[in-house]
Amino acid sequence: MKSIIILFLLCSFTSVYGQEESDIVAEDTSIVLQQTTRTVFVSKEFERSYKREYERIKKIYPMALKAAELIEDYDAELAGIEKKRKQKKYGKEAHKNLKEEFTYAIKELYTSEGVLLMKLINRETGRTVSEIIDKYRGNLTSNLYESMGKLWDQDLSIVYDPKGVDWLTEMIIQDIEMEELAFDSTVERVDKEHYKNDRKEYKESSRNYRKAKRKAKRAKVAE
Repeated sequence: MKSIIILFLLCSFTSVYGQEESDIVAEDTSIVLQQTTRTVFVSKEFERSYKREYERIKKIYPMALKAAELIEDYDAELAGIEKKRKQKKYGKEAHKNLKEEFTYAIKELYTSEGVLLMKLINRETGRTVSEIIDKYRGNLTSNLYESMGKLWDQDLSIVYDPKGVDWLTEMIIQDIEMEELAFDSTVERVDKEHYKNDRKEYKESSRNYRKAKRKAKRAKVAE
């Protein structure tokens, strides 16, 4: 469940969902959206994909925005420091602040969510996670974690592709920016205690699910 994005912190068209419910008419295989200028046909599969991605973005995008905000502040401060020794010291402080802000929240992410976070950080900052690591922790550290990331089939140099594989994500973000979708940019701070409790609840839930599944299987065999 953990995302390799944690390495970053540890080492350093019109949308159908902005319309009123009365404007949407469900049919057998599609949804017809009545608009003032045109009618847009949206497949049910697209609707499901849109909703699923929207839920992921509501969870991940605030973190990317917060990270971009902090990095912008760090960049501004770093630009005013001339001595390399002081730059290095400040880079360590920036890394510590990022770690304290996001470590436990990121530990709770699924791998796919971590990949999305890396992409959205790239979208908001114009830099990959690897490049950010390189700036705040040095090239050696960046190369080390780049190699470690690839062990888990993760690439810290991954980029956001709004016209390619990330087109749906981009569509939803644009809908958010145009205020057609509800969005709260607040990042919930997750501390160590909160994280431990969440993991405990998750493990207990998983055990109960497996027990129920085994019980149902035995009952079926007994029939």
